[in-house]
Amino acid sequence: QATAVPTTGPTCNLLTIYNLNLRAEPSADAALLTTIPFSTTLTAYEVNTDGWWRVDYAGQTGWVNGEYVSAATACIALTGN
Repeated sequence: QATAVPTTGPTCNLLTIYNLNLRAEPSADAALLTTIPFSTTLTAYEVNTDGWWRVDYAGQTGWVNGEYVSAATACIALTGN
């Protein structure tokens, strides 16, 4: 079971580096909510230990795979890396 780390402190912005699926849960098998276009800036609220970020996009809250985003420096505090 992956645990999520809530954001504290500075806002964490992610930039999509591919067209990216927004999922209902932090899993590639979870329901697809929508596809986020390449080069979209997202605000992340938490990250789980598997590298999935909880974000808001177009009025929907969901999860994106961290392998397909570029995280701002402020995000490092969330990952512990």
